Amino acid sequence: MISHVVLLTLALVTFVASVPLPEPNPRGTYNYKIYASSSSGFLLSNGQSAQALNKKFAALSATDSCNSGDEGCVGGGFAQCVGGQWQVTQCPGTLSCFALPLVNSQGTSVTCDYQGDALSRIAATGATGG
Repeated sequence: MISHVVLLTLALVTFVASVPLPEPNPRGTYNYKIYASSSSGFLLSNGQSAQALNKKFAALSATDSCNSGDEGCVGGGFAQCVGGQWQVTQCPGTLSCFALPLVNSQGTSVTCDYQGDALSRIAATGATGG
């Protein structure tokens, strides 16, 4: 029994140690290395989609109409549409709401993040212009 626990612990430690972490740089942002294979042609598209959503979110107001279930960013806060109205939850501390590109599948996610981190994640997809 103890040997199984030890093996499981070693396996988890090995897995966690192998996960690449972002590299901080002097500007307070992070350098993300996305290891793309030939099957991940969606990365650039995801980055461009995140850029387009962030541009749309910059003009979004809490009084704008929405469809129940939609997610977005309003005034730097995370917003969910409930009953046709935006319900905004402010991000904690110095975080703001951003659309970010997914890296393992096609699409984007909406979450609270540091601005520099969000820009680095988008740039890592090959999308230019912020």
